Amino acid sequence: MKKIIFVLISLIGLICPIIFAGSQDAGDAAAFLKTGQSVRALGMGKAFTAIADDASASYWNPAGLAQLNKKEFMFMYNKPFSLVTGIQNENIAFAWPFKLDYNYEDLNAAIGFNVIYSSIDGIKGYTEQALPTGEDFSTRDMAYLLSCGVNGLIQNTDLGITFKIISQKIYTYSDYGFGADIGSLYHWRNFRFGLVLQDILQAKIKLKETSDSIPRKLKTGVAYTIPDKFTFSMGLDLIKNRDLKEHIGVEYIISRLISLRGGYTTDSNEITAGLGFEKEAYEINYSYARHEELENSHRVSFSIRF
Repeated sequence: MKKIIFVLISLIGLICPIIFAGSQDAGDAAAFLKTGQSVRALGMGKAFTAIADDASASYWNPAGLAQLNKKEFMFMYNKPFSLVTGIQNENIAFAWPFKLDYNYEDLNAAIGFNVIYSSIDGIKGYTEQALPTGEDFSTRDMAYLLSCGVNGLIQNTDLGITFKIISQKIYTYSDYGFGADIGSLYHWRNFRFGLVLQDILQAKIKLKETSDSIPRKLKTGVAYTIPDKFTFSMGLDLIKNRDLKEHIGVEYIISRLISLRGGYTTDSNEITAGLGFEKEAYEINYSYARHEELENSHRVSFSIRF
């Protein structure tokens, strides 16, 4: 069984880029969701599909929730792109692990709840003739994610699902839609292989006369970990008729208190770096990203496990 799963995941990683990769990269509906959750993950270049071991797993790979053994609350603040003003982005995440009785055996399971908020203020208004109206307007975007992850149903494999409600408001126009992701995480020795079908249920958002659907994505990832010391992770995001998105990240644990991180993502063409400080149940993370055109992004998060 292990060899079969390993071969299947390897074939997916080799074949899917040929099928899905495109030569263009159009805009997406609900683009605010591309920013990401978890400062740790962002410091590692978004290479988190095969890791997903904190409360942000609802966003990256819901199967990863099954790895948690303590309740966790996470708050993240994001200040993106120093050359752009008026952008605000915050996330909160909560995960609650528990035991699930299945055929008289206890399985590890967890539920997760995430809220993603984004806004842009000070957008200049123009008429259809491209004349300034003299009026500024704003956008307000929200996403609510409810997830469940479980392990033990398939040997060495975690499974998970995320349900989403996404709302967007631009000027006086607003709408909402529903989406869903499914994910898996396979463990083999010090390796982990992640696979996520994101937006398998596509949220459709209609603003004024324009209606858009969030495109389906196939996300794959592999991570190698030396426990309590080092992690190397890679990931691919595959979208039909779009450019392939690649992620790579590393994490080095200096001590029980301090972690160093770095990475690169073609999703936003950012070089990333990060620091983590952990003391007992508390954790503070910081990440920095350098965009080739929009310059610097700074992200900070606070987590508590209990």
